Amino acid sequence: MFDKTKILYIEDSENDAVLMTHHLKSICQNIQYKRVETKDELRKILKKETWDVIIIDNALPSMTALDAISLIKKKGVDTPMICVSGSGMFDIKDQCIEAGAKAFILKDNAEEFVKVIEEILKQCFG
Repeated sequence: MFDKTKILYIEDSENDAVLMTHHLKSICQNIQYKRVETKDELRKILKKETWDVIIIDNALPSMTALDAISLIKKKGVDTPMICVSGSGMFDIKDQCIEAGAKAFILKDNAEEFVKVIEEILKQCFG
């Protein structure tokens, strides 16, 4: 169990962010999160704060997961990134991994989502 975890969601659905956070409560006692939807919001938040993990929705109205990964890397942020998708858009999975994401997970697979986040937090924070 992790004491305090800071999560940045690049996600257009507040409900999805809340649901993913709820799933993570089994491994994280105190979760602080913020949600952004646009490149401008992402640029601003990356300047202001640091995160333990960044969770990126694959299909946003204003950018793709690949756009978000590219922007994060250009800013020199070295935070583990996880891509999530609401549907089986696995044609982009390999591209996301090659671009720098640690994993690509379907949103509706809560068990795998929690397991992957837990493994990444263990790797980064013991």
